[in-house]
Amino acid sequence: MMCKFVVRASDASITKEIESDPQGWLDDLTDGGVEYMPEDEVKVAAAERLRISMERIALLKAAQPPPKTPKSDDDEEEDEDGDEEGEDEDKKKNRKEKKEMVRKMVNLTDLQPCRS
Repeated sequence: MMCKFVVRASDASITKEIESDPQGWLDDLTDGGVEYMPEDEVKVAAAERLRISMERIALLKAAQPPPKTPKSDDDEEEDEDGDEEGEDEDKKKNRKEKKEMVRKMVNLTDLQPCRS
C-alpha cells in the first residue's frame, strides 16, 4: 500500500526537518506525538506572531535617532555665497530676480477670481 501526504508548514525549516526523518514523523503521528491543529488556530497564532513582530519593529524604530534632514536649497545657496566671494554681481542679481518672480507667481495662484 502507498500513502501520500501533503505537508504544510508555516516555516520551511519544519518541512526540511520532516524530509530529513519522515519515518520518525510518521511514528510520532501514530503514537500521538503530533497533533492536528485547526486552520483557525493556525491563523490566530500567525496573527499573534505578526502583532508581536510589528510591536518589536515599532520599538526598534522609535529607539533609533531621527535621520538628519538634508540642507534646504536656501541653506546651500547661503553656503555657496559665503564660499564664492568672487561671484559676479549679475549672477546674484539674476538669482534674486528669479526668486522674486517665483514669489510673485505663488502670490498670483493664491488670488481668488472676482465675482460680479
